[in-house]
Amino acid sequence: MVFVGGFQRLASGRVLQMTEMPCYILMISIIYLAWCDINFFTQLADERTQLLASNKSDVMTKYSVKLRMLPPLDLYVYLPFCNWADRVGGISSLPWISPNLITFMHFMIAVCCGWLFASSDLLLRRIACIMFEVRSCLDVLDGVVYRAQSQSSTFVSGWGSKGYWIDGLADVCGALFCMLGTIYRYHQHPPLKDQSKAVKYKKVTKEDSDAEMATSFLPQEQDGSSSSHRSMRASERHSSWGYALKVCLLTGLSVIARSRMWDHFTKRYHELLEVPRSDITSRKQMEILNYPSTWLFMWLWRFHCADQFLTFTIIAMFFDRLWEWIVFSVKAALPNLVVFGVMCQLHVMYVESNLAFN
Repeated sequence: MVFVGGFQRLASGRVLQMTEMPCYILMISIIYLAWCDINFFTQLADERTQLLASNKSDVMTKYSVKLRMLPPLDLYVYLPFCNWADRVGGISSLPWISPNLITFMHFMIAVCCGWLFASSDLLLRRIACIMFEVRSCLDVLDGVVYRAQSQSSTFVSGWGSKGYWIDGLADVCGALFCMLGTIYRYHQHPPLKDQSKAVKYKKVTKEDSDAEMATSFLPQEQDGSSSSHRSMRASERHSSWGYALKVCLLTGLSVIARSRMWDHFTKRYHELLEVPRSDITSRKQMEILNYPSTWLFMWLWRFHCADQFLTFTIIAMFFDRLWEWIVFSVKAALPNLVVFGVMCQLHVMYVESNLAFN
């Protein structure tokens, strides 16, 4: 008992040392992103007041629809960093640099992440999480390079262009490799079941309780555990990996759906509120763009888009809570996405009716 208690304190101390700093970084990041969000929407409100008070019929916003719908990490961290790196390092002016080359680079990083996600070693999976965020930064950089090389000042997607399809295909295939790596890991080590309900009906002996305490701070898939501990852990796992496969596939399909829906609504809002029209003034488009309902739906898309969902997934994986997160995403987040998509489509119809009425 003394040995078990000492081992428990030692394991607990090691886990705290490994997870304490990431928790602090996560909390600071959330506070920083919230402050940036408040500052960003304050700038939008100031711009709206200035433009609508100018009595001009032809007005134009500096903040495009796509910029308003970007996830917080892309908007407040990756995009400023990539713009700074291009401005200081002259990345876009290098003769051998192209957006497609950067796209290929972040695709290869995603492939490596998929290979590491298949590992039973939590440290390797955490390294893959950091690598995936580098991949996300490069995904923003290819857009920065494209706009710099094409001398475009508008922050919009190049719908229908060759680069648009290449970037989209790289994103989908990269996410597919990551999903395959996770599926392989769950095939080798089926995820643990939720024991919260079983405890109510199962009497745990003192020996089992002590053994569980001794292993509670070990990684869930520790290969070097004793045979008794392995059998105990195996009894807590799903008997078949088929359930994990279905959950992972549904999660992957939801990521694809989020990506397509975000792109669809970004394009629809852009066509309605940013493209010059002969039947309506840009001032009226500016007014509808700044409706509180329009702000709300564009802000909500920041947290429903595929990039933000992947960010949440990476955080869950880093803290070794991936299975709980993807089960939650299937049971709760997926129905929420369907409801939100219907509401957003109704809002697009509302915007169309207001433009037609005015």
